[in-house]
Amino acid sequence: MNLFAYGDKDGTGIDAKLQHPLGVALVTDSGSILVADSYNHKLKLVDISKKQCTTVWGSDREVTLNEPGGLSVDSKQGLAYIADTNNHSIRILGIQDKVMSQLPVIFPRDTVDSLTIKLSDILKPGKEPEKNETISVAPGSEVKVNLLLSLPVGGHVNDEAPSKWTAVIQESSCDGAGNPIFSQTGTIQENSPQHLFSWKMPDLSSSGRLFLYLKAKVFYCDESKACKMKEKVFMQELNFESSGASKEVQFKFPV
Repeated sequence: MNLFAYGDKDGTGIDAKLQHPLGVALVTDSGSILVADSYNHKLKLVDISKKQCTTVWGSDREVTLNEPGGLSVDSKQGLAYIADTNNHSIRILGIQDKVMSQLPVIFPRDTVDSLTIKLSDILKPGKEPEKNETISVAPGSEVKVNLLLSLPVGGHVNDEAPSKWTAVIQESSCDGAGNPIFSQTGTIQENSPQHLFSWKMPDLSSSGRLFLYLKAKVFYCDESKACKMKEKVFMQELNFESSGASKEVQFKFPV
């Protein structure tokens, strides 16, 4: 038996293969263990009594993990909290319904980390963002943010340059000052529509609305092999409304 064997395979006993597993958490009293299979970018479940390992969350999902590390399970709520290391976020997985969301990390106004992305990092002086039509969202519901990237015929994203998106959510519009209550950045892929992130609305906002800003910067090459860059900033106003529901925000980005 090779003690150093690794891989990515569901199975029983030594037939199952993991790669650099890190976090481990007991899911139920019956003896199921959730494992952060870090280098395979997956979550796996091990049934101790049957010695069986199966994939719970893999790369075929809309939201993908990137080297998940630490794990914590709230058995009463049926939730698993995942340190999604290279996505710089904390994910929440419903153990029964297999719904994945992101835990919003909200800082008090006067203690926002100095490393948090600010709105000034997104907006250019004198240039207004492209505004989507205002939508109503219920407090505590989930907002899914997607990017619809349209490349020219025969064009492709330049893999040798970093195409990135940056998002900031705050209570004030670009006309006023304010600290962000959420910020995140990530890589733009060629697939479209591309799910960027999901965010849970807070239960209350003093202004009754929030503003979501997204900057997308794409490096691409056309069919003549000429490589270019295009950048665009979007804004989506989110109004709190008790009769609202979970929503998807679509940002259209033709280059």
